[in-house]
Amino acid sequence: MNGASGYYGANLDSLSDCLRGGFGVAPPFTLIIRNAAAVKRAFSPTNVLMWEIEMMENQGQLDEDETQRRLAELRSQTVSNRDYLREVLEAFESSHVHVEFLD
Repeated sequence: MNGASGYYGANLDSLSDCLRGGFGVAPPFTLIIRNAAAVKRAFSPTNVLMWEIEMMENQGQLDEDETQRRLAELRSQTVSNRDYLREVLEAFESSHVHVEFLD
């Protein structure tokens, strides 16, 4: 991780690599997240799925059928009940990074 505008990865594995890779900022440290409500909204299952579709389309990883399936999932609101924010926070915690939310 290379400061506020650095690289943090595009998924949980990449984030873990950044936290454990021996480059950039090194744990332990405290990450302060301001405007916690906005962060929590950004990590909603619907927003995460929309981001995932866009990222995979931009990288040419989705064919038309898969794109349509994922969009249908969004329209029907049957997105998973995964707690994506919890998974990110667990990645930080397992790397000795304390996270504080400020509103």
